[in-house]
Amino acid sequence: MRISGITYKHNKIEDQNTFNALPEQLQIFLEQINGVVAYKGGLHIRGCCHSPSWHSLDEAWTGKNAFWKHYPEILDTDIPFGQDCMGDQFLLRNDNVIKLFSETGELEELRVDFKNFLQKSEEDPLNFLGMHPLLNYEMEKGSLEPWQLLKASPPFCFQKPGVKLEAVSAEEQIAYLSKLYKEIKKSNGDDQIDFLVS
Repeated sequence: MRISGITYKHNKIEDQNTFNALPEQLQIFLEQINGVVAYKGGLHIRGCCHSPSWHSLDEAWTGKNAFWKHYPEILDTDIPFGQDCMGDQFLLRNDNVIKLFSETGELEELRVDFKNFLQKSEEDPLNFLGMHPLLNYEMEKGSLEPWQLLKASPPFCFQKPGVKLEAVSAEEQIAYLSKLYKEIKKSNGDDQIDFLVS
């Protein structure tokens, strides 16, 4: 399987316990390359490593900020193997890939397994991975570092014009999206939420 635009890769499997808990397709991939940032930041597939923390699959799956601890829609058995350039998450649920839209907590079934997810990503990364914000950012400001994601102000779910994009650390963006999601849930559909979107 070919993957383009690699800006980071982690070769050695360090976290054997997490690796042993994964389904076969993901194991086969990680045995070849232990996680990768591809398409110049359009897709990050986490690895079985202890550091860096932003790349650790175990941190995202069972750590203190594991996604299922912040999003009730996510099960503790869902494997958060990857994310797109904005911090929306790709998870394996019973060998099927689902996408978590991290601003709102909505889930989308992509109707592919991990192998076909990789294939579709390579065939059409722009549309399948939603890379339009990344291309816009690259034209205006340059490339992302491997440990960075894009932050939209105001968030895309507000459907406001004039969205500004900035590069922030993955940890910062994921924490921001989780907080935003909780404030939106708390608002119960009100026109305003008590949240700063700087």
